[in-house]
Amino acid sequence: QTFSSQSTGFYESWDDLFCATGPYNEADAASLLPGDMIMLDYNADGSYRSNYDSTPYGYPTYPQNNYGIALGANYKSFQFSARFIGAYNTTRNISAYVFYQDNLYLPTHILADTWTPEYGNENPTYPAIALDDKFYSPTGSYNQFDGSFFRLQSIQLSYSLPKTFSSKLKMREVKLYVNGRNLFLWTNMPNDGVGTDYGGKSYPTKKQLNFGLNINF
Repeated sequence: QTFSSQSTGFYESWDDLFCATGPYNEADAASLLPGDMIMLDYNADGSYRSNYDSTPYGYPTYPQNNYGIALGANYKSFQFSARFIGAYNTTRNISAYVFYQDNLYLPTHILADTWTPEYGNENPTYPAIALDDKFYSPTGSYNQFDGSFFRLQSIQLSYSLPKTFSSKLKMREVKLYVNGRNLFLWTNMPNDGVGTDYGGKSYPTKKQLNFGLNINF
C-alpha cells in the first residue's frame, strides 16, 4: 500500500501562516511563504509531521494487474503483427524535483500549474516555485500519479518479394519490413518512465523505428 502526506490547500497570504496548520519544528516554519502548501494534520495533534500524518493513498508501485494483446494477419505476400501491453491499479511517485539540491531543474509540465500571487492559475496543483528547501515531503497532491497505461509496444509490416523474383537471384526469400517499438502510449502520467518511482529526472523510454531487409539463401 502506498502512503503519502496530503495537502489541504495553499497559504494564500501572510495571515494564513499564523492561522493554518504548520510544521512541527520552528526551523521548518521559518522558511514558509505564501504559496507554500498547507499540510494535512491527519492525527490532529496541531502540527504536520510526515512520519505521523501520512495516509493510505492509491495503489502499490507495481501494478496489481497487467495484460497484453497480440494481433497478427497474413494476406498474400504481406504480414502484419502488433502487440499492446497495459497495466492498472498502480500508483507511481513522480517527483517534481523543483531546484532539487541546487540543481536548476524544473519539469516543463509544472510550469503552468504552480501557485502565483497573480492567480493566473485559478486552481494550481503545485506550490510556488522557490529556491529554498521546504518542510513538506512529496505528497499525493502532486507527486503520486495514476500509473495505469496502455502502450503499443511493437508493430511490424513486412512484404515478401514473389518467389519468381527471388529464385532468379538464387535466393529462397527476400523480405522487406518496417517495424516500431513504443510508438504510442496512453496514460495520465506526465512522463514515460513506466515501472519506477521518482522518475522525474529519469531518461525517458525511447521510440524506435526500423527499416530492414531479410535475405534467406
